[in-house]
Amino acid sequence: MLYATSMSGQKIAATPGQRAQCPGCGEPVISKCGQINIWHWAHESQSQCDSWSEPETLWHLQWKSLWPAECVEISIEKQGIKHRADVLTPQGTVIELQHSSISVDEIRERERFYGKMIWVFDIQEPYKQDYLHFNEKDAYYTFRWKHPRKHLAYTSKESLWDGGEGWLFLLKKMYSEAPCRGWGKLVQKHDFVEHHAATPAQWAAVGERVRG
Repeated sequence: MLYATSMSGQKIAATPGQRAQCPGCGEPVISKCGQINIWHWAHESQSQCDSWSEPETLWHLQWKSLWPAECVEISIEKQGIKHRADVLTPQGTVIELQHSSISVDEIRERERFYGKMIWVFDIQEPYKQDYLHFNEKDAYYTFRWKHPRKHLAYTSKESLWDGGEGWLFLLKKMYSEAPCRGWGKLVQKHDFVEHHAATPAQWAAVGERVRG
């Protein structure tokens, strides 16, 4: 995680040799400040305090670093159940960053809990291995996917795929039967972030550039 809680209760970024507490469970966390990865925090016991957490990759940390600290790793509690959202935008939208495989039941559970949310899935591996092909068709793009991650067809919330080249694929329809195919639109990653990082008062000025 990018942020922890200091002994005085402040939200702090990692610095070398520092210790703090996990804002979710209160357990000790230690700073990881190497020369390659983004500086971050890790549980001292290597545990995960949120059952929805997955081992964080550089991809997670890079995405989180695009938002202000007050939008990142926000605890949300409903009916006594608490989960930590990767990003909570100023408009109240949860952005869920997902690198690992996830079951259909887990997708539905998270969508019910968060309500107003957007998925961002890491598809860099299949895209760069040439299993996933996109083709431009007028104002939209079609795709075919060899060895697809079929769970992506079961999201009911807005779903974007990150191919790692500065663009996002905004999924409109995915047919999971072989051959796996579908269609959607390309949006620029910086436009997406700018749009959702805006405060409610700035919302109209940013425009509708990433909505389809």
